This record gives sequence, structure tokens and C-alpha cells, in this order.
Amino acid sequence: MPISTMKKLTVFACGSDEDAIVRKLMDLKCVQIQHAAIDESGRMLDDRGSDGTRLSCESRLANIHAALPMLAKYSRRKTTFGRRVQRVDRQRFLADGRGDRAYAAVEQALEVRARLDELIAEQTRNEALRQSLLPWLEYDAPLNATGTEKTVTVLGSCAGKQSPDAALMAAGAYVEIVSDTEGWYLALTYHRDDEESVARAMAECGFVKTAFDGIDTTAQAAYNRLEKKMADFEDRVYEFDRK
Repeated sequence: MPISTMKKLTVFACGSDEDAIVRKLMDLKCVQIQHAAIDESGRMLDDRGSDGTRLSCESRLANIHAALPMLAKYSRRKTTFGRRVQRVDRQRFLADGRGDRAYAAVEQALEVRARLDELIAEQTRNEALRQSLLPWLEYDAPLNATGTEKTVTVLGSCAGKQSPDAALMAAGAYVEIVSDTEGWYLALTYHRDDEESVARAMAECGFVKTAFDGIDTTAQAAYNRLEKKMADFEDRVYEFDRK
């Protein structure tokens, strides 16, 4: 075999597997097998052989890989074609504290990413709530109002081209059509004595109840407050993204 086609193979393995690996290399007709001198990294692997420590190292390595794209995004060093990679002396890197500072940056980047994800998730929930409030902006009563001692108030919607108000009123309900865009959004108020007949009428017309848990104001007031909250969140997301 010409020398130019030979390749060098470096194997890192447990000491207990040494004989099996050497035999396998001989089967593969490796022409020269050498044992590398055990450096500091080899001693660290021996010293940290416990499963718990191994899992901890794997976790730290996973954190580093997760943080690298975020850190690289804001790096002042621009990658160019053919740029030489500056080699780092491992011992000096650990001894002068740069290793600890580098991992601290990793942890900070992951914390910022987690908080940013939380903000984005909350913003998504706020947007869904904002959309659900749109059909009710003309309703001037608190959204959590459920009636009085003798009456029941229910909010909901029905699909279809024709309004179900006639059938619901025939069953004993007072019907307020709040919106008729993309369906019928209705506020029903009825006497508790008529609850069974109104319930049957609601089922027949496909009435789907709508609940706004935790909102004790009108839809318009809740919408305005939510708009301001979402604007504040956008500013906070921008600030976190800058970090």
C-alpha cells in the first residue's frame, strides 16, 4: 500500500477493552499500533469514572453545545473562509479561570434563552386570548357575570347562517346578539325555572358556551389591558434577545 494512502487512527477507550481493541486493529491489518502517553485529560477520565460524574460531564457538554449557537451569534470574531483557528493551551485555559468564565457564560446564555422562551410562550397565550375577546368587544357587562339569585347569564356561540335567537327566546331566554361575524355570539339571560327548556334549546341549535376565567371586567377593558401587556412583553423580549 502506498504511504500516501495510509491514515492515522486515534482510539479513546476504557482500559478494560484494550486487548480486544488491539486484536481488532490487528485483524484490520494496522501496520503500527502505539499506546499514547496518558496526559492530564486521560487522568481526568480515569479519576472521573463514576456514572454520576460522567452524566454530569455529559450534561455540561450538552449545555455547551446548546449555548454555542447563541454565543456565536453575538461574537465579535467573524468567521471567514480560510481563517486559521487559534489553538488554546488547555492547561492555561483552565488554570487562569477562563474555563470557569466560559462556562458561566454558557449558563447565562441558557438562562436567557429559557426566560425568552417563557416570554414567547406567554405572548402566544396572550395573543390567543386577545383573539377570543374580539367578538365580545361590544358586550358591556363583565365577562364573568353569571346571573343573579333568580337568573342565569350564559355567553356562547352558534354556527350557521341563521340566528338561533327565535328558538332560544321561545324556550324562555332573553337573547342579546353581541356579534354575527363568523357565527353568532350570544349572551343569554333566563330565569332559573326555565333552565331545562333553555338547555334543550341550546343543545338543539349547537350553542357552545364560552368561559373567560379570571376576567372580571368587560371585554373591551380586558382587551385594552391585554394590548398594553403585550406591548410591554415585546419590549422585554427585545431586551432579552439583546442579551
